[in-house]
Amino acid sequence: MARADPARYGIGRLGVFLSFVILGVSFGIGLWFVLASISVGMLTVLDVLVGLAGLVPLVLMLIALYRLGDEFGVNYLTLGVVLSLIGAILQLVPVINIVGGILDLVGFILQLVGLNEVKRIVMNRLSRLGGA
Repeated sequence: MARADPARYGIGRLGVFLSFVILGVSFGIGLWFVLASISVGMLTVLDVLVGLAGLVPLVLMLIALYRLGDEFGVNYLTLGVVLSLIGAILQLVPVINIVGGILDLVGFILQLVGLNEVKRIVMNRLSRLGGA
């Protein structure tokens, strides 16, 4: 998507790159905390901080998917993106994170269905171009 329309979908590529950077940094910090025998409370604080940092690249990736669903008129994809974003935010709250996980799962399934629908639409358009 980013190659086809970098202005519209390049933001998703940036989100993927940032998520890998945050993943590597958070893994290193978490490993250091475990090896240094930091308390469970500090690990919970670290988990929330990493979750907050991880929201930025997630939002960037979800913006690209939302734009894709909006461009092709696929409501499953746009709804899945919104549910995933709400779920990711709720997962940061330690008491109700299970609700966020469930919303995120439902959003992910809707995104898969929506991406399949986008693929079908693109394939139909390409077949009409090839047959004409």
